[in-house]
Amino acid sequence: MPSSALLQKRLGPSAYASTWLPEEQKAMMADMAPLKRVALPEDVAGAVLAMASDHNRFVTGCYIPVSGGMLML
Repeated sequence: MPSSALLQKRLGPSAYASTWLPEEQKAMMADMAPLKRVALPEDVAGAVLAMASDHNRFVTGCYIPVSGGMLML
């Protein structure tokens, strides 16, 4: 790939399980989500790894929602 090539990939994670998010809010968000849970940090990391992989070297200009189906609603 030429050194001047620019690959642009964006991920849009939804709410995820974190220590700063109160448990009752996590439960409410999980109840609304099609997968019935909030994202774990590993879920977001998996999407990052997939997009950073050499298998995606021709993918550019994309937006990948990591939302557990929330954008389908």
